[in-house]
Amino acid sequence: LLIDIDHFKRINDSLGHTTGDKLLVSLALRLRNTLSPTGTLARLASNEFAVQLDGVDQAEGLRLAEQVLLTLSKPLFVDNQLINVSGSVGLACAPAHGNDPQALLKSAGLALHKAKANGKQQVQVFNEALNAEANYRLFVENNLRRALMQNELEVYYQPKLSLKNGQLQGLEALLRWNSATLGPVSPDRFIPVAEDSGLIIELGSWVLDEACRQLAAWRDT
Repeated sequence: LLIDIDHFKRINDSLGHTTGDKLLVSLALRLRNTLSPTGTLARLASNEFAVQLDGVDQAEGLRLAEQVLLTLSKPLFVDNQLINVSGSVGLACAPAHGNDPQALLKSAGLALHKAKANGKQQVQVFNEALNAEANYRLFVENNLRRALMQNELEVYYQPKLSLKNGQLQGLEALLRWNSATLGPVSPDRFIPVAEDSGLIIELGSWVLDEACRQLAAWRDT
């Protein structure tokens, strides 16, 4: 199991890192009590934990993962403050989802990413479609970076009209991508990739510059 504490950055930002650290200690103790003696618990990153479960099939692993979510959802006091948190869990099983630790961690990580993308506070079991989706997202990201340099992007302008008099009130700028490799790519495919990779900042700046140039050209004519 890979376990991620949802929105943990908000806790650090609002209550401070000292409180955040104490919260992690309390959550780790809860997880250990929930999973012991079934699994081995480790902290992998800031707010990410891993659990190795031995001699457990997928059904039992899923039951334990649901128990983890229930454990994390119970409020707790830290520094005299009541804090509510939630978690997301990715589950991978050997040998179906990987024969070695690295392969299992990768599969569980993809499942965790899907759980968080689907709204958090849930369990996602790895499946091969997640692997294909991850490869496709990387492919889209690489081509999107190239699109910024090769002028494959353009802005469509949708007029906003007044319902009172039918006159033009403004325009909505809509980014479109016609890839030389992929063909037309729907915004609902490339915008989430841009947000995850940080490219959304560069895309936003490009759209703003393009819209300003177009507006200046319309005014000149």
